[in-house]
Amino acid sequence: MKHPYPFSRPLEIGALGENGREERIVASDAERAAIAAEHHLVALDALSADLDIRRGDAGLVLLDGRIRADVVQTCIVSLEPVPQKIDDTFHMSFAAAGSDAAPRAPRPGAELLVDPEADEPDVLDGTTLDIGRIVAEQFSLALDPYPRAPGAALPAALAPPDDAPKSPFAALAALKTTKS
Repeated sequence: MKHPYPFSRPLEIGALGENGREERIVASDAERAAIAAEHHLVALDALSADLDIRRGDAGLVLLDGRIRADVVQTCIVSLEPVPQKIDDTFHMSFAAAGSDAAPRAPRPGAELLVDPEADEPDVLDGTTLDIGRIVAEQFSLALDPYPRAPGAALPAALAPPDDAPKSPFAALAALKTTKS
């Protein structure tokens, strides 16, 4: 069966033994090319992950991972290639839909309160966990959103003038003093 996502590694949750499972996944040339195209990268020379997947309390599935990648992005100032090495760790937890550990869906029309410190599990749909897709998502979070080549600077014609206000509040303060 072909999976629509370019980096797919389905893992049956039932295959997790009592001691869990360690997985090492490495993206192939074709998978790296597809991920590079998706993220508009110059190149993705390597992408691998070491994962520790185990069962936790209350039916949770816990995943600890470490991603390593060699990436080349485009500098946002000079458009030169910017190489980057990614070595990032992450932790995720998953709960079966409808289980006591799964987050409750809000009532329609109810006010939704979001706690940024809460670490609620993601909800599993079905009996498989696509660890390839999880690695690809974590990889995208580890990418530098504004890659900049060393020494890259805006041309003087595009740089803001030295007397430009430093913040919107400085601009408001300047307006206040001119009206007084």
